[in-house]
Amino acid sequence: MDKVCRIISKSRRLYALWWRSLTAAPPKPLHSSTRPRGPNWSCTTVLVSDYRCAIDVDLVQSSYMALSNLCPNLERLSLHLCGQISTDTLIAWAESLTKLRHIELVAPFLVRKQGWIEFFRLRRLKSLLVTQSPRIDLEVVEALVQYCPDITDLRLSQIGQMSDVLLQPLAALSRLTSLNLSSPGSPLSDRAVAELLETAGSNLVHLDLSGTELSDDVLPAIAKHCIVLRSLSLRHLGDLSDDAVGRMFNTMGNLERVDLEKCHQLREKALNALIDHSKSAIESIKIPGWKDVPAEALGRMAECKVLKEVDMGWCRQVTDYTVKEILDGCEQLEVLRVWGEFTDALPTEQSDRIGCNQLTDAVPRKRGVKVIGIETHAI
Repeated sequence: MDKVCRIISKSRRLYALWWRSLTAAPPKPLHSSTRPRGPNWSCTTVLVSDYRCAIDVDLVQSSYMALSNLCPNLERLSLHLCGQISTDTLIAWAESLTKLRHIELVAPFLVRKQGWIEFFRLRRLKSLLVTQSPRIDLEVVEALVQYCPDITDLRLSQIGQMSDVLLQPLAALSRLTSLNLSSPGSPLSDRAVAELLETAGSNLVHLDLSGTELSDDVLPAIAKHCIVLRSLSLRHLGDLSDDAVGRMFNTMGNLERVDLEKCHQLREKALNALIDHSKSAIESIKIPGWKDVPAEALGRMAECKVLKEVDMGWCRQVTDYTVKEILDGCEQLEVLRVWGEFTDALPTEQSDRIGCNQLTDAVPRKRGVKVIGIETHAI
């Protein structure tokens, strides 16, 4: 059934009609009282023609209520772009979805703090993934810690009121295995994040602090307290230095996924340290925007034999030979992104002056590997 829902989602117009039917005669094959997991639904559709038009699907309160009536045994629920969900909806779900333990909501703008608090009181959640909610404040976070002390997976991303004050009660969640505090409403301080990791970091497998404006001072806390970390995302932290990140990787265990997009100061020390300590385990490396990292360091990614995904867009020293090294060395590679790497057939000296890169249309290929970002493919 989940596969059917994904197929329907590809046809935006059909998807809109399907959602509208939910208010009157819901399509019964897609709902069942025995289903433990709800499909990954998007509650807003976009129809694309000659012009791009965003169209809200005509959902009313009864549409969301129908979800709990038709699938009372849901254990997991994921809804994207659910801006019409109200406080009453969330409370009704808390009362009727008695087995719900995992919920993901993207853009639940209308849910007020009373709804969040009541929801946490009635449902002992194991995972809460929330993105873009301006109503979550200190009182809501304190209620989450009080009523859901065993939560293991927490995402509070793009939360308007997120600040150092909200981090203090989160320190009591000692069983966290995944924590995402990306893009907060206010910059987070290195000290506040370090104190949080000191008490809540020992079991973390995934950590995302992207867009928090942290500096080198937080890196020792990550290395010291996140001892079982496997996935790390520090995107858009432009103040991180090459030396400090290199030292962090030198003192950490093996990582499987690393995302350091647009950390512009990072170069070969950071990348070499990552490869030296994680080449036997690393599966995904994302370093777009590392404009000064040399080709020799990039080529060393060929040593990562289980690497499946590489994003090295806008790394100015990438050449056809660099790509060939990685394709030849990484036997399990599936995706290679090279956005912004191609020359425009200008003489070398002119290309260097205007910042053009060094890949050509003759970039090597390999069966089974998607090379994404070749300019001629976009024409």
